[in-house]
Amino acid sequence: MEPELAQFESANRTRFNFVNVDLDTQKQKLDAYPEARQALQAEGSIPATFAVDEKGKLVKTWVGLLKKDELERETSALP
Repeated sequence: MEPELAQFESANRTRFNFVNVDLDTQKQKLDAYPEARQALQAEGSIPATFAVDEKGKLVKTWVGLLKKDELERETSALP
């Protein structure tokens, strides 16, 4: 994960957990979020980023490289 995205994730940890899947991601991390795993399998794309709310519900999926400004804009519209 890019450093600026890691900073965004850290600053927004109370709203979301972010699951980032790329070629370096370990399978166990994705297994902790079954909805994210199912979405990834359906999309068939890597890299991917998933926003998971405090209840463990998948609230947003991004496929492809993600920029901080896109992440900020799209998460600001989420509950």
